[in-house]
Amino acid sequence: MVERQFCSQLARETADPFIGTATRADSWLLIEYTAVWERSEIESSYLPSEVKDWIEQIKLHNTQTRFIKHTSRKSDEITVFFVMTLEQRQAIYRFQFACYEDLLTLNLAALRAGAQCYEPYRYQAPLFLVCTHGKHDACCAKFGMPVYHEFERLAGEYTWQSSHVGGDKFAANVICFPYGIYYGRVAVSEVGAIIATCKASQLYLNRYRGRSCYPPIVQAADYLLRVQTERTDLAAFRLASVEQEPDGAYWICFADRQCGIKHYLLLQERISEKTAYRTTCHPEGKHILRSYQLRYYEVLEPGHVRPVLAVHA
Repeated sequence: MVERQFCSQLARETADPFIGTATRADSWLLIEYTAVWERSEIESSYLPSEVKDWIEQIKLHNTQTRFIKHTSRKSDEITVFFVMTLEQRQAIYRFQFACYEDLLTLNLAALRAGAQCYEPYRYQAPLFLVCTHGKHDACCAKFGMPVYHEFERLAGEYTWQSSHVGGDKFAANVICFPYGIYYGRVAVSEVGAIIATCKASQLYLNRYRGRSCYPPIVQAADYLLRVQTERTDLAAFRLASVEQEPDGAYWICFADRQCGIKHYLLLQERISEKTAYRTTCHPEGKHILRSYQLRYYEVLEPGHVRPVLAVHA
């Protein structure tokens, strides 16, 4: 019998890059849904049509929606989380609803603005999502479930299974809220370290894919800056500017929140194409790889201007 091949195993073996691959979002709507998750989970679900239409509309506000569930949870109520993952504001709100139509009572504009009326719903603990969506990709179930069970063992009620979060070939995939931190290729042995770093508002760089508040090129710059400075504190830097050069390279500046020192990184995106591996997850075809090269890095005191380089050389 031929052994099954999984795309995440082959992607790991070929070292497919995963830096800068977090899904871009400013906010997240996480809906408990315990029925079967089909490949297109929301469209194929039993949610009322008006709720599906409402979910489609909120995509316009950089809001991502995912289904979540607990393997052992028994309740007549529906748990819903709304999470803000902006660089300047992170917050988790938790709601208990009797039916899915109750979602329509949420004022998302007020939630995004941090309205005082929603303060009683603030959730003060971290939230860990592990993608286990096997009907979207077999890798998510095979590699996600063991990692989910370890998170559940160590973090209990703060852990939920999630529908597809993006990047199935990087399974097991984990998102840590309220920061919107993506981790990929997570092993069971690394779960404790990820929980500890999240609770300490730090990053676990070994498996860091990116942060959802940033576009891909900035996610990559954030990672490379952390490598250069050896600083993993989430609050260490703020994004100050992004400028594109005529040759397609990007100047990305992060400012130190404490002293104002600016870190300038010049990044070049590299795009390559290869024949996709045929596995139980994916048919053959073309496969696009994106990686990011650090061409230049400089630290400047406040008031100094960005260096001028012959970036076309």
